Amino acid sequence: STLLSMVPILATIFVGLLYPILVVPAFISGAVPTRMLICLLLHPLLLEAGEALGRSTKGGATADMLKRGEISLEQAERSIVQGSLTAFHFKQLMAIYRRLMLLNMGDPNATIAAVVGASIEEAIERGFLVEFDRALRRWRGQSELEGDELRLQHLVWMCDANQSAIAELNAIVISSFAQVLLQQHAVILALGYVADAPLDIAVVFVQLMVELTLEVAVDCVAMWAETEHGIPVTHYLALVQSGG
Repeated sequence: STLLSMVPILATIFVGLLYPILVVPAFISGAVPTRMLICLLLHPLLLEAGEALGRSTKGGATADMLKRGEISLEQAERSIVQGSLTAFHFKQLMAIYRRLMLLNMGDPNATIAAVVGASIEEAIERGFLVEFDRALRRWRGQSELEGDELRLQHLVWMCDANQSAIAELNAIVISSFAQVLLQQHAVILALGYVADAPLDIAVVFVQLMVELTLEVAVDCVAMWAETEHGIPVTHYLALVQSGG
């Protein structure tokens, strides 16, 4: 239990300190199969490991405070939403890392396969978010959520769903525009540039549109799946504004 509770902390340290030192150089120096494995397997596993265990503790800790009468239900809901804003930076950083990886697959066919594969993986991960978290609780020997604890966990899932969509959309736009605007620094930046060949803006635009289209489709699937579980996914912005 103690080891599991440390996973989110270890994941954050790994991304902040070791990711750019170990994972990114391994990706850049690797062949296409290595890059595919890092982008489509290692990266999502690290992200989901940290986030899943983080989600499993956020609602529970706040629910315990609510049971002890230390905070009101309204304060508990505000705490969940405000806490999620702090964790958003980790999610956004990981999204940007992966979108930059997708620019550097080293082969057009591999890039298409990786973009589609990343979308399918994301749809599965986010579409079955509740099932994954419930399975994790059972694996850890915890009881099923109910009452106020379940209500607060719904807010945790709501925040995660909306922030995942925002982070991915941001990362798609940022990575594409960075590739176009920074091409004069191609010698020192690994943004999918080909040596001695000008950047094809039309290709960048097409990939941008494809990634945005797939991401919107993933968001629709995820939002629908979570709504089926009674998660108020459309109330996120209202709660963030009221919490601020």
